[in-house]
Amino acid sequence: MELVDDALKKFEAVVPYGEEAFMVLRAHLLAEHHLFGYVSSRVANPEFMKEVESRYSPVGSGLGLILLAQALSLRDEVPPACSDVLWPALKALNELRNRLAHELHPDQGRIVKQMEKFVQLALGESVAPSGNLNQTFYACAQMIVAYLAIDRQPLTGDDTLPYPH
Repeated sequence: MELVDDALKKFEAVVPYGEEAFMVLRAHLLAEHHLFGYVSSRVANPEFMKEVESRYSPVGSGLGLILLAQALSLRDEVPPACSDVLWPALKALNELRNRLAHELHPDQGRIVKQMEKFVQLALGESVAPSGNLNQTFYACAQMIVAYLAIDRQPLTGDDTLPYPH
């Protein structure tokens, strides 16, 4: 649980609550940071990780990094917690980040729809129209980062055995 606590503390320190664009960009950047840790814990070759993290790597950020982490997770003896939520939500967060980072004047209605899509994927439910979308987005982004922290090290069948009495 220490990894999760550390991830949540870092999230609160790095991701400001408030203006959508900055909040989304920082949440995405922190998720990528945790994805590197996730991938690194499953790859024994530090030289390969240097290549993955290089500026020009096709899997060093965005969708490529998400797909690499997801592919490596399929090799885990015990699947990561909430895989059905984690990977689709990360992909939606990446799409949202790309829209905000690469469009000078992003359509606010599309941004709201993509934020709602991320929240829906993270929670598995629709967003209430009267709810505070920024607050819900923030909480869901925290949750996704925590999922990455929980499963940073791959689990084995031995990790899931009950403790002896």
